[in-house]
Amino acid sequence: MRAKWQGPGAEPPFFFTKPADAIVASGSIIPYASMTSNLHHEIELVVALGSVGANILAEEALGHVYGYAAGIDLTRRDLQKQARDGGKPWDLQKASTNQRQSEQSGRQPKSDIPPRAA
Repeated sequence: MRAKWQGPGAEPPFFFTKPADAIVASGSIIPYASMTSNLHHEIELVVALGSVGANILAEEALGHVYGYAAGIDLTRRDLQKQARDGGKPWDLQKASTNQRQSEQSGRQPKSDIPPRAA
């Protein structure tokens, strides 16, 4: 697997932070985010970490993964654009009150996922 940011001349990746309560239980009702008229959603693979680490070798990385879930990421695009155009961080547009990433499937421990056939 190759991350889309890799390659000649590519910039290193950057990350958005999310508060601890950004993940809600499957089936939760998520109200429309406040202060926006342009709320977008994206389906994402959620990777739940089971242990901490730093400077982890690629071949050891999966040892830190607890399991996986499918999620919906919500972004206030109008406010994100304003922040971007003003050179400000986007975090607030990705994780704010009444805007949470809904865990659509319960977290599945990786031990419950059958190995991929060769």
